[in-house]
Amino acid sequence: MKAISVLGSTGSIGTQTLQIAEEFPDSSASWRLRQGGTWTLLVQQIQRHQPELVALANADLLPELQQRLDALGSDRKRPQLVGGPDGLNIALLGQR
Repeated sequence: MKAISVLGSTGSIGTQTLQIAEEFPDSSASWRLRQGGTWTLLVQQIQRHQPELVALANADLLPELQQRLDALGSDRKRPQLVGGPDGLNIALLGQR
């Protein structure tokens, strides 16, 4: 299985990349998203693409994201949440 990391998933290029990926729903890729800003869009991307990992630039914001995901009350598998420079390395290199 291929792992595809989208750095800046809530930016212009990131959102376009994910839109293109939606055209190939049968591809066997596991997604890793990294984001620095827009909460609402990031949560929507997590719901739609079900990434295995989500990395935030600021590790201090991880509890806020966890809280937002908990509020969804979904039974879906939750992504691994990582943050800061180490989170970027994990998103890029696939190390956990």
